[in-house]
Amino acid sequence: GRISNFLAMEELDGNDHEASVSKEETPMGMPLAKASSLLLMEDASFAFMRQHSTSENQHVFELQRLCLQVSTGELVGVVGSVGCGKSSLLLAMLGEMRRIAGTSV
Repeated sequence: GRISNFLAMEELDGNDHEASVSKEETPMGMPLAKASSLLLMEDASFAFMRQHSTSENQHVFELQRLCLQVSTGELVGVVGSVGCGKSSLLLAMLGEMRRIAGTSV
C-alpha cells in the first residue's frame, strides 16, 4: 500500500532539501490531480494568545512572516531542532493558531 511505497522510496541526500518530482505523479508514484495550491501563506504571521484580566491579548509565541506554497501531490517534510517551531507551523497550517497578519488559504 501507500506506506510500503513510501518506505521503498529512494533516500535523498541529507544536504538536498528539494526533491525533484515528476510533473505527472506524486513522489509516491500516484497520479497528480490538478496542479493547484493546496496551501498558500503569504507574509503570514501566527500567534498563541493569552487573555489577561484587563481584556488585553498578549502574544505568547509567534511565527512571523511565513511564505509557503504547497501544491496538490507534493511531499513536504518539516525539519529543525527542538523548540524551533515545527509543531507550531503545523498548527498554523491546520488553522489552530490565530493569524495576526498576512494571508493564509
